[in-house]
Order: sequence, then structure tokens, then C-alpha cells
Amino acid sequence: MAAALTLPAPCQDEPAPDSLEDDWFWEYIFDDSIENTPTGQSYMSVVELSRMLIDEQQNYDSAIVILRDYLPQDSFNGEAWYLLGFAYDHKDNLPKAMEYYHKSIEVDSFYSGPWRDMAYLFDIFAQYDSMNTYMRRAIELDETPESLYYDMGYSFDMLNRDDSALCYYHKALDINSLDDQALLNIGAIWGTRGDLDSARAYTARSLALNPNISQGCYNYGVILAADSRSQEAVDYFQKALALDPSMISAKLQLGELYETLGDSSMARLYFEEFVDSAPMIYLDDIDRIKAKLETYSR
Repeated sequence: MAAALTLPAPCQDEPAPDSLEDDWFWEYIFDDSIENTPTGQSYMSVVELSRMLIDEQQNYDSAIVILRDYLPQDSFNGEAWYLLGFAYDHKDNLPKAMEYYHKSIEVDSFYSGPWRDMAYLFDIFAQYDSMNTYMRRAIELDETPESLYYDMGYSFDMLNRDDSALCYYHKALDINSLDDQALLNIGAIWGTRGDLDSARAYTARSLALNPNISQGCYNYGVILAADSRSQEAVDYFQKALALDPSMISAKLQLGELYETLGDSSMARLYFEEFVDSAPMIYLDDIDRIKAKLETYSR
């Protein structure tokens, strides 16, 4: 199994965001206990206040200020460490987010939030073994694990563990039969296995729910092209490209299809666009298409 993403060595805390404005007054209790709260007075715990700032106001700077003031006094509060990581996560400070998610897990390994959100960070870094491991633990601990079934299926999908991916995608569909992304990915798995009938059925269901998803249009174009329905395939590839102009593979497919249809001018147009914009991971295809273009210019 691939090693988990290495956590950066703890670094000096960056300067805290600007303190809360002087004319703001927050009443909160640092020990999260209301046993000694005077009758008739309303207090908000630090965790509750931080959640309000994060969930309702997206005021991550203020949440960071409060949590960093609070945590030295209650360093074993796993949820507070998690919220601090979550706030940094939403400010795109991923090293800090990882540091505090791991701290949350260290002090309370039975709290699901940091396991789940660490899994999402591993997805960003394409560390799918680690994503799978952390997502599995999140599912074990979460009160609503069904909300994570699609993500678990996706992690298996990225590891090319198709049977496990299908299992969790179908679990996601059992909870929500209108999950167009699960339907799309099931169709893609069947397509890679050469079962075009199943691929067509699931992809068509996905597109019926969400006709403007570029990957769905692309996948359906692949299915149509495999069925020798070239003109229909062209329509789907063009729609995919209109929805996502960066979809390089659609340009290649369109060039190939127009060549099959005998339209050399359109084939040349898309081949040239492909060669001009394709990254180096397409190097073999780039060389092959360049050779074709040389014959077009003769």
C-alpha cells in the first residue's frame, strides 16, 4: 500500500488573523460546561460559537482567533482541534489543516470529522490508498455513514478495485437512486470491462438526471462510437467539449471520428487543436496525430 502523505514538520504558528473588532463582545465558557451558568443567562460554548462562525457565517478568521485562544486551556478537545483544522482547510492552508486534523485524531480517535476531511485532502494529492484508509475509518465512526458511501466507492475506483467500487456505488444508490455521479461511474466501470450494454444503461440514466455533465456526455460518446454510431457520437463529444473546453480527449475523439466520416477538414481542425493543447501525458497520441497531420498537408 502506498505510504500516507507525510505530515509536514510542525512549524511556527503563522500570525493569527486580526483580532475580533473591539466593539464585538462574545460571551462563552471555556470549559464547555453550563453547570454554573446563572439562571436566565445564555452562554455559548467555544465549540458552539466556532461552529456558528464556520457553518452559518463562513467567518473562518474569527473562528481561528477564538479557537487558538481557547485550545491552550483545553488541549484535549478533539472537536475544537478539528474545527481549527476545518477553518484553515477552507482558507486553503492545507498544511495547517492537516496538522490540526491529525491533532484532533491524536486526542480523540473516535471523532469522525477529521478522518473524513483528511480523506478529502488525500484525494487532492491523489493519495488514494490513504484516502481509502481514512474514509473507511470515517464510515466506521460517522453517525450517517451512508453519506460517505459514494466517496468510499470513488477511493476504490481510483485504486482500480472495481468490484469494491461497484459495491459502494450501489450502496450509495440504495440510499439515493438519483445519484447521477454514482450512476455515471458505474457505467464507466462497465465500459472499461467491455460490457457496453450495462455501460449504456447506467450512463443514460445518469444523463437523464444531469444532461449537462461533461464527463457523462463524453462517456456516452465513447459508447456510441464503439457501436459505430459515429455521427451521434460526434454530437456528444461536441457537447462535452462545449461544457468543458479543457477536455483534451474530446478533441482527439472528434478528430478520429471526423476522419472516419471522411471529413478531412474537420478532422484536421480537431487534430491541430489536440496537438496544440494536449499535455505531455498524451505524448504517444501527440506523435501519432502529428504524423497524420503531415499526410494532410501533402
